[in-house]
Amino acid sequence: MSFESKLKTAYQETKQTNGTRSDETYISNSYYFYYLKDNIGSYESNYFPDSCSYIAIEMLLSYYDSVENDNVIAETYDVTSSKAFSSYNAIDNASYTQSPGTDDYFHYYMISYGRNIGVTSSTGYSISINDMDLLLDEYFYERGLKTMTPYTTTSSTNKYNFCTDAIDGDNPVIINISGTDNNISYEYINHFVLGYGYDSYGIYANFGWKNSYHTNTNINNYTITNAFYINFESSHSHSNNYLWTCNGCSGTICPCGNKICNHGSYSYTQYSSTIHKKTCNACSSQQNEAHHFQYASGNDVCSDCGYSRTHQHSHDDHYQWTSLTNHKSYCTCGNYINDFHVVSPDAYQNGNQYAICLLCNGFASVGGTWHDGIENYPYTLNGSFILPNGVIVLEEADMEAYLNGTLVFINPNENINRGNNQIPYIVKNEDYNIVIRR
Repeated sequence: MSFESKLKTAYQETKQTNGTRSDETYISNSYYFYYLKDNIGSYESNYFPDSCSYIAIEMLLSYYDSVENDNVIAETYDVTSSKAFSSYNAIDNASYTQSPGTDDYFHYYMISYGRNIGVTSSTGYSISINDMDLLLDEYFYERGLKTMTPYTTTSSTNKYNFCTDAIDGDNPVIINISGTDNNISYEYINHFVLGYGYDSYGIYANFGWKNSYHTNTNINNYTITNAFYINFESSHSHSNNYLWTCNGCSGTICPCGNKICNHGSYSYTQYSSTIHKKTCNACSSQQNEAHHFQYASGNDVCSDCGYSRTHQHSHDDHYQWTSLTNHKSYCTCGNYINDFHVVSPDAYQNGNQYAICLLCNGFASVGGTWHDGIENYPYTLNGSFILPNGVIVLEEADMEAYLNGTLVFINPNENINRGNNQIPYIVKNEDYNIVIRR
């Protein structure tokens, strides 16, 4: 059922007139006021009686906050609306059964705001159309939001045409009505409502009565005493007041159609030996991601997509100190090799007895070892070098190559005697360079 059909059904259920509607005209986001039922202030509270003029202002502000610019109302006062959807394409603002809005906290704030700028009333908390204009002018100005000067009825204005002209211009209109309509209330009322549609039977408005069904009610049996509306001209800022969930994911949708997906639930597809495709279960967006391998029965298996390969040792999972010169470097499968400690240049200083290994966090012996020129030790172009006891003084720039087993040290002496494997490198006969053995 289309939204317009829902409006027709709702209208017929009110039984305010016979027949069906014709020549319907609604503002483009009319569903907002139709579903604005609970998320409004309570104007009949004991604290602020007869404050329906403020409720009308708050409904207008929450409309522009949810539809045009999310900076109209501070986030602390926003009351969001949530809905679960079965598919991402089905997410639509008109499908929500409650519109986002505000509550009594914002109602109290706005009344205090009005008092602070000099808007008062001799009868409870009701304020005039002119004071409502003043309040909104000040409110939008303080927030750096641009609006045209409010359009207000005068004594010579055809007030019905004024309201329908506002709706034709896609503007909700605040309307002051008075009189009695027994289909709504047997009591005489002098009340502010929010008009947002009309047809040949009259204007349709949200009465601002919390938790009531008078959100699309014809006011043709009441007298329109005053009305006003504004043209909101600030640039659009996406609203985050409509929240959704879908297939384990969540996000927001703005009435302009912009959807933001926070993801959170994915499907994975094998793509190559190094990466897989990661697909959001809601919006279907994809990204490439490296496999997350875990050791299992002689294989490396990706925990996400299930890709499997023959296990390849990589001795960088964790380290265990064994002596002042060595530690054990473990692979995820439990296999290990004996490696020499690695210390930073800052930790290594002439005369120090010990330094902390960068990998196992144990003590490494550097005592009695004097660094008397890098050309006397195997070294790298970045300045790393190997002490005579095998401990490696490693520059940060060389760490990745060291862990990958590709770090090359330049041998300063082709005749250096490293026979008994006392240091962790091998000599390349063709160029006399030294490669860390991992």
